[in-house]
Amino acid sequence: MGFRPLILMAGLVSMPLPAAGVPSGPDCLKVGLNNLPPFVFPGPDGRLQGIHVDYIRQLEKRTGLCFTIRSVPFARSLRGMETGQFDAAVFFKKGKLNPRIEGL
Repeated sequence: MGFRPLILMAGLVSMPLPAAGVPSGPDCLKVGLNNLPPFVFPGPDGRLQGIHVDYIRQLEKRTGLCFTIRSVPFARSLRGMETGQFDAAVFFKKGKLNPRIEGL
C-alpha cells in the first residue's frame, strides 16, 4: 500500500491569481510542511528540499502563486491551519481531520 500526500488549503480558492510574475513576501501563501525525509528535510545549505518542497515549487510555476514554506511538527501544521497561521499544509492523512479543514 503506497502513501499519498494530502494537501490542505484554507481559503486558497478565494485568492486571486497575480496579474504578472510571482508575488513575494506578505503576498505569498504560507505552507506548513513536516520535516520527514525524503518529503521535507534541510539540504546542505540549510534550505528545505524534498518531494513535498518540489511539489510546492511546481505549483508556483504552474499557477503563478507564491508559497512561503516552513517546516513544523505535524500537530503545529494542523493547529496553524485552524488558526490561520498557515494557508496550506502537506502531510499524510491519518485518521479524521477537523471538519473545519478541507482536504483536497
